[in-house]
Amino acid sequence: MSGDSGVWVANAALDRVGRFDVGISELNTVTLEPVTDPVVAQSGAVVLALDASSNSLEQIDPATARIVRSTTVPLGARAVVALAETVISAPNGDLWVVPSDDVDALDAATAPDLRLGGGGVVSTTPDGGVLAVSTADDAVFRSEPGVPLTSAPRTPVDLSGGSIQAVGTSHGWIVHEADSATLLTSTGPIDLSGVLSRTNSVVALQQSADTPRRPAASSQPERAYLATSTTLVEADLATHEVRRVSTGHSGHPARPVVVGGCTYAAWSDGSTWRSCRPDGGGEPVVTTGVLPDMRADAQLVFQTNGDGVLLNDPDTGSVWAVQADNQVVGNWGEIILAEGGSLPVTAVGEEGAKPSAEPSDVFVPLPTAETPSPKETPRIDESPLTAEPPPSPADPPAADPPAAPEGPTPLLIQPTPVTAVLDESTGTVTLAWAPFGGVVASSGGYFAQNLGLDGSQTSAPCTGQSKPPSGGEVVATGDSTTITFSGVDRPGATYGFLVWGYNDHGCAASALVTVSPHPSPSQITALTGGMIESGTAWEYRIDEIGPTADHYEVQRMDREEGVGGIARFFGTGVIPRTLTEGPFGTPYAFRIRGCNAESDGGACGPWLESSAPDASLTLEPTDLLYDESAAVWTWAAAPDNAGLEAVILCGSFSGAGGKFTADSTHCGMDSVVASGDAWLKVVVSGHSYRFRP
Repeated sequence: MSGDSGVWVANAALDRVGRFDVGISELNTVTLEPVTDPVVAQSGAVVLALDASSNSLEQIDPATARIVRSTTVPLGARAVVALAETVISAPNGDLWVVPSDDVDALDAATAPDLRLGGGGVVSTTPDGGVLAVSTADDAVFRSEPGVPLTSAPRTPVDLSGGSIQAVGTSHGWIVHEADSATLLTSTGPIDLSGVLSRTNSVVALQQSADTPRRPAASSQPERAYLATSTTLVEADLATHEVRRVSTGHSGHPARPVVVGGCTYAAWSDGSTWRSCRPDGGGEPVVTTGVLPDMRADAQLVFQTNGDGVLLNDPDTGSVWAVQADNQVVGNWGEIILAEGGSLPVTAVGEEGAKPSAEPSDVFVPLPTAETPSPKETPRIDESPLTAEPPPSPADPPAADPPAAPEGPTPLLIQPTPVTAVLDESTGTVTLAWAPFGGVVASSGGYFAQNLGLDGSQTSAPCTGQSKPPSGGEVVATGDSTTITFSGVDRPGATYGFLVWGYNDHGCAASALVTVSPHPSPSQITALTGGMIESGTAWEYRIDEIGPTADHYEVQRMDREEGVGGIARFFGTGVIPRTLTEGPFGTPYAFRIRGCNAESDGGACGPWLESSAPDASLTLEPTDLLYDESAAVWTWAAAPDNAGLEAVILCGSFSGAGGKFTADSTHCGMDSVVASGDAWLKVVVSGHSYRFRP
């Protein structure tokens, strides 16, 4: 398999990096040489691991998993590896560029190849190039294979001075400015303030994936994705439309990634989102899932190579095969031991200890009398509680046994944290947990318990499979570590949940987890507005609305075909008729309500009915044209305002046009009038608008 470099992932708990074969969903190679606190960067067969403790950059042969080159990098440096060149960036924005297959060429003691300034960022492009954003020059550099970054063209960009993220796309580039809630793109700026809260402490812009086998870029719609701790946002780079595509999350987000026609997103609450476009076109298919064995504080990273993508927790080495239903893989220790390596041993509770990455399927023998433990290890007596027979006179005298601990024999069940992901749109909660210590498929399992509203129903403990816990709704999940409950839909109420693990010895419960659907906004009590001139129309505008909500919905109630569609807006200044369509010429009725943000469930309050005080008018003739040589205005139809008469006049600002004549489709003057001198005026019910060619 040396011809397939696989996808490489990191494990800081074991100070290793390893190769994952996406085709068979297996971690099958691990470096025997340690790499402390590794950060992996990869493009094709070029695999680099940054050793944070020694400030060294290691190049790994993917066929042998051996370190073949090593070089010293500046303190706090990061590496970005592209198809032809690797960029090493220091925290102050200094960059050094070396061939991707020869990191030894780096000499950080020499002057940098580029200086981006503090806060400057480097990324890759989907074609294997490099993108760099300079805060010193307010410029974007983009190079593709064959064009060095140092020779790349510069594109000016107006940066506000705050923190930025950047990514190269198939068609251009994207820079996210956190302070201004703006996407700066090669097609113009995109305002994110309507979908991102100013309180979002974490916003993760999508990362670039090296996907040389992707479909032609021209056939793929260009989108940008950003993830917060609660929400996934999609921005259309062509139309600049922004929308929330997934909400209800509650964990640290990974940077989303687009690979092989699919978009992937994940959070440390254990929730995932995937959207894949069919090969033949059509609407994307969206799938959500739950990640088993997830830590709430995990700093997740998508690792990619070609059409392969994995989700990695670098701290523990956990790997989720997101292209294979989030299968979790953690056999690092098994491979290291099989190769003759050794695993680090850290006493529980020892200061500075790393999270354990030891997989549950690796057998580590307990100390015995023949192989004593170097440290005292507490042991649990699992023997039946019967009296010991007196020692035989022929037996040598035995040492006095240690005193038995007082109280009942402790259970072997060791609960793990339970995450609860609430989908307020469906009123469902999905619970997920890592396997409890002491629960194995052959002798144990789990009960999930919905304690109901306010979690107030009491529960009697279970004693094992034969006696489940009581109270609320109890479901036996077998050895499955996920369960979904429905009916969690009362706004403002609190629902409580427990997970019980059992084996042959007894039962133990997790800590109580709760969720609360967000309360709906109250009915609107303040709504004022008035008629204004809006371009070529006389229209109703909202001046004040309250109480404050994330956004509002408005619906026209008297359209010719009945009730209109629901339109959304985010504050005052909107014009309901424009939002809800319908004919001009008469006053109209509408209703309006406040709604929560999608990330808060999107619940809406009760409707308030209202109406515009006067008729909305349109003053623009259809297909209006001016012929300078004939001094004639023509149009296909006069403004249609439900039968109201439109008076149309024409003339010149200088008076050179003389008299005019008009009918239902034209207005002409006696003399030739230049385009810059001519005008046409439309008057409907005392409101007028003057047009120029």
